[in-house]
Amino acid sequence: MEQILKQILEKLNSMETDIKELKAGQAKLEKGQAKLEAGQAKLEAGQAKLEKGQQEIKAELKFMWDDIKKLDNRLSAQENEVFTLKRIK
Repeated sequence: MEQILKQILEKLNSMETDIKELKAGQAKLEKGQAKLEAGQAKLEAGQAKLEKGQQEIKAELKFMWDDIKKLDNRLSAQENEVFTLKRIK
């Protein structure tokens, strides 16, 4: 009987150690998950910032192309005037 009680106590001690290790492992996993979630939030914020910058660049490019078209139209008009003046001479 004493032998059986001794085995039961050893088994209980072993189980208690296993439970402590499991709890420590779970705490470590939860800490790692919290870090991952924080990292994901940071990446999402960075992504939003990049997308906003991309939209601003697209808007600026549109204005630049409009300016280029105006300049091209002006140059074309000047070329026509020069061509006309040369024909007149």
